[in-house]
Amino acid sequence: MSENVTEIEKSSNITELKIISNEHKFVWNFADIKQNLNSHIEKYVGLVVTEENLKDMESTQKEISSIRTKIDGFRKEVKKKMDEPYKVFEGEIKELLQLIEKAETPLKKQILEYESDRVAKKEAEFKLFAQTTATDMGVRDEYFKITISSQWTKRTARVSTVKKEIVAEINSMLETQRRNDEALELQRQKEEMIVAVCSAHSMGLKTPVTSSDIAHLIVNAELAAIPGIILAECQKRAEMEAKAAAPKVELSPPVLDHVHHPDDNSIGFPNYGKEVEDTDPCPEWEATEIRYPNEILNPASFHIPPLPPASRPMPPMPPTTRETQYDVILKLPGVTIPQAGALKAFMSSQGISYEIISQARRSDF
Repeated sequence: MSENVTEIEKSSNITELKIISNEHKFVWNFADIKQNLNSHIEKYVGLVVTEENLKDMESTQKEISSIRTKIDGFRKEVKKKMDEPYKVFEGEIKELLQLIEKAETPLKKQILEYESDRVAKKEAEFKLFAQTTATDMGVRDEYFKITISSQWTKRTARVSTVKKEIVAEINSMLETQRRNDEALELQRQKEEMIVAVCSAHSMGLKTPVTSSDIAHLIVNAELAAIPGIILAECQKRAEMEAKAAAPKVELSPPVLDHVHHPDDNSIGFPNYGKEVEDTDPCPEWEATEIRYPNEILNPASFHIPPLPPASRPMPPMPPTTRETQYDVILKLPGVTIPQAGALKAFMSSQGISYEIISQARRSDF
């Protein structure tokens, strides 16, 4: 194979390109034209156009323009004649390039096919490496997405460098997966905690408070504030149920115990009549019998209700006993956020104060 390449290299040394003859000369009467033009144009330099000589100046300008047109036309004619040898040369060059293309095109096509195969193999190799590495590192399929860079498949690219870059991308995928998993787990534990706290504070309620009842209250609330919000909602519902269960009291019009009459001195008027006894009654009234048009107005028919019985004395209160208090230290291994929330809610409902000494994730041990 190497001998064939050497022979091709030797045969590829074509004859050097060179100009064999360049004797074409173009000579024209430039000096005579220039001298004649200077003397002819000199009489037109410095002319002033006025209203009186306007028509003459227009004729003069046309005369000068005709000289310019004549000279430029001569230039184009000469250029056309001088281009003819170059056009012949250009056609000969194109013929040579066509001969070269017969050999170059097939070789170029094969080289491009080989390069495409090489790039495809490199891409497959790097994709397999990325997939295997991602699986080993724990990246799930929904988070695995990689695009093979064109820089990785170049001939000058180092495989070790490419693999380092692939591992860096997989680490980024793994970090995204971890953050999303933590967010989902936190949301799950938050929902469990809400259910547990609602259940703990709803004990004794006819209609327990559910997570859907307080969803609008905790949309933007901090996690630590949620138990307090739930407790307030449960207390509000307890008050509503207590009011609904209370017996209704019907108000009745007041009843008069006794209607006093001036002749009745036994109730309500202990001193009434003393002054009357001291004064002489009207003689006309002594023999007059008082008649009442209606028996209802007769004081003798008034009903005097009996006095209520005296209230019984309250029994003596039993002496209060003071229960012994203890300081308790609890250790809760492996407790979850919902469990901790439910425990805190229960202790708060029982009036038990607490203090968190330390806490750590189970995975940190």
